[in-house]
Amino acid sequence: MAARDETVQPIRNSIRMLTDIAYADSSSSLVSKARAECVLHNIDHWAAAKALSEMRTADAYLSRDRWVAEIALAVRSASGRVELSKERKALYSKWFGGLARDTIEAYSFRLGPTSKTNNHRYWAGLSVGVIGYLLDDPGFKAWGKGSFEIGACQVDHRGFLPAELARGKKALDYHVYALRPLAAIVKLVTTNGEAFQSKCFDRFRRLSAMTRDALRDPTEFERVAGMRQAATSGESSYSAVLKLDALPLF
Repeated sequence: MAARDETVQPIRNSIRMLTDIAYADSSSSLVSKARAECVLHNIDHWAAAKALSEMRTADAYLSRDRWVAEIALAVRSASGRVELSKERKALYSKWFGGLARDTIEAYSFRLGPTSKTNNHRYWAGLSVGVIGYLLDDPGFKAWGKGSFEIGACQVDHRGFLPAELARGKKALDYHVYALRPLAAIVKLVTTNGEAFQSKCFDRFRRLSAMTRDALRDPTEFERVAGMRQAATSGESSYSAVLKLDALPLF
């Protein structure tokens, strides 16, 4: 774990600095545009270097999903203030498109059955879905929406995700972790002017309500889980757009 943290912490730090700049408030349009250009300038380097393109282990793939989601969301935010040049669009299409295709291939053939259906798939769905809207790629958009369906349709009549309920004292923390990308996919679709359609949307509502209530009072959650719950991870490690208060929780 120490070796892993030494490897991935610089990536986490870079993404944190990037997203802090991407979502910083400013009353000045010039400052806002300068920050957006700063974000895109850094992404240009990542894209040109084909960063995060060579994943050697299953853990590497599973870790990458959230990173790519954060990066792509930051680019979408920045591109709303700075128009992407033709050259930038081509660079991003090649890099982000390659990451999305590799993610889909990994979840189709390389990763195990648990990761294909639990929170890992939801984060993968968010990363591919954001890329889909960034590149206007229907296939990537559909894969992201399909990932939501995989998650939401597992929610039981009480609002629990069975795969995350089996996490022992971390079950509530994993419910929060799984809920976040599902809610972010809903927001991604609706903020693009589309009606969100899902046969299991009511189940997502149950998950959202149950998790919200459990964060206020975990008593019932602990009764069902059969174990006292450890403290949840909190919001400090997430960028502004992925914090719970920025997501559509019903």
